[in-house]
Amino acid sequence: MAEKVKDTETVKQAVEKFDGVQDAGFDSNDIPVIVVPAEKIFEVCKFLKEERGYDYFNSLTGAEDANYYISIYHIYAILDYTKRRITIKVNSPKDKPEVPSVVEIYPAANWFERESYDLMGIIYKGHPNLTRILTTDDWVGHTCRKDYKIVEPESYTAILKANPDEHVQPGIQRTDIFKGFVK
Repeated sequence: MAEKVKDTETVKQAVEKFDGVQDAGFDSNDIPVIVVPAEKIFEVCKFLKEERGYDYFNSLTGAEDANYYISIYHIYAILDYTKRRITIKVNSPKDKPEVPSVVEIYPAANWFERESYDLMGIIYKGHPNLTRILTTDDWVGHTCRKDYKIVEPESYTAILKANPDEHVQPGIQRTDIFKGFVK
């Protein structure tokens, strides 16, 4: 079985090919990290999958620092047995945390983008069903944000009626999650 490969060649190609992509070195697990502008994430993921063989979407995590909400993607090359891994960070401003969805490229991103939206409030533009996944539909706010105010309601359900989310497509029900995915 092959040893894990530090895929610096893919990092180099991504930096050369896409404006604004930056080599951020290695994370604590020795995985290469690139920082990608939000408007380039779809193109970069398509490049990684189609040209560099990154066929497995492992996870997406939402995070926050002083200036940004951050989407952190972990993508692997599995089918070629190289065990290549790459981490992608996308910073989105706190006043408009929007990142294009990559569900079209990596269908497994569906649930992760919904979770990141639910907990961090990052809006994944073009997501086929961007609805809450862990909190109730009427939940107000995003519980993992540093500025989230804890409300102690009398009961868990029907806490407050939230304003409708303008980016959620009207008429989509939670039961419609696979529409357009399964062929």
